[in-house]
Amino acid sequence: MTETQPAEQQISKQVPEQVPEQALDQGEYHVASFVAHAKAQYLDQVSSDIKQSPGSEIHAISEQGKIVFTLEAHSHKAIGREIDRLKQHTGLLNLSPVYHQFLQQDQAIKQGENP
Repeated sequence: MTETQPAEQQISKQVPEQVPEQALDQGEYHVASFVAHAKAQYLDQVSSDIKQSPGSEIHAISEQGKIVFTLEAHSHKAIGREIDRLKQHTGLLNLSPVYHQFLQQDQAIKQGENP
């Protein structure tokens, strides 16, 4: 991995400190993590395409073409649409979900508060 920590340690299964306002406006907050495997010659293009996705964050990229990333959105359908779009990339060999968390607005606010 090009990052300093292994991918397993980089993805937190907790709600970020700042839940995106757009997600709260819709009453829901979803975050899902994925591992993508891209052909080596398309790694930069696939990474760029992921970065252009709304609510995306790349956490790690390996020289072998593995990309660990998360998507945040106001619904599971929004995440699904974005994954369907990404799966069409010619340089993508595989795209696997790892984790999905869903919170209602009141749960997201409570978890984002400092005790």
